[in-house]
Amino acid sequence: YFHIAGIFDLPPIMVYFLSSSNRRYSLEGCDDLATTCRWAIVGGQSNRWGTGATMPLSDTNVAITARFYRIKVQLP
Repeated sequence: YFHIAGIFDLPPIMVYFLSSSNRRYSLEGCDDLATTCRWAIVGGQSNRWGTGATMPLSDTNVAITARFYRIKVQLP
């Protein structure tokens, strides 16, 4: 089953999750969940093929002070 394995919250932000080798993953971010959140792909972190093991996706934008993340999972 899909689940987040951990988050490293110092720049760069790293989101670790258990991946499947026959799935593609993208990291999405949103700055404010209280208003109309527009989830957007984090630069360079889209359509990454899973490895079948724990893998990270990262956000290197250190200018953002608070952000929420989710991982999008796609079938090939």
